[in-house]
Amino acid sequence: MRIGVARRDGQVVAVVPDLICTLNTDTGAPVTTEALAFGQRLTVYAISTPDIMRTPAELDRFGLPEPYTPVEQLTAGTRVGPCPPGPRQIASADVDGLAAGRRR
Repeated sequence: MRIGVARRDGQVVAVVPDLICTLNTDTGAPVTTEALAFGQRLTVYAISTPDIMRTPAELDRFGLPEPYTPVEQLTAGTRVGPCPPGPRQIASADVDGLAAGRRR
């Protein structure tokens, strides 16, 4: 099983069990894991999960490859908002682990 990890410019910004939601930037429509493809213009929202999902027993169920860090700690002090337009616009390749087998 691949673990969902969202990265921005190579930095981890969210990991499950926090919710990682992908939306089409132009329409706002949700983009499912199966529909992710390189080059899509996506807006990614990370939403903190309830504390009950952060207990050691629950985190063990996810088989995380590294220690879990809550999204609010990963993004503390960072600019929240859309990526600037251009080649670094969020694309499926930046959402590592959500689209198994779809790599750069």
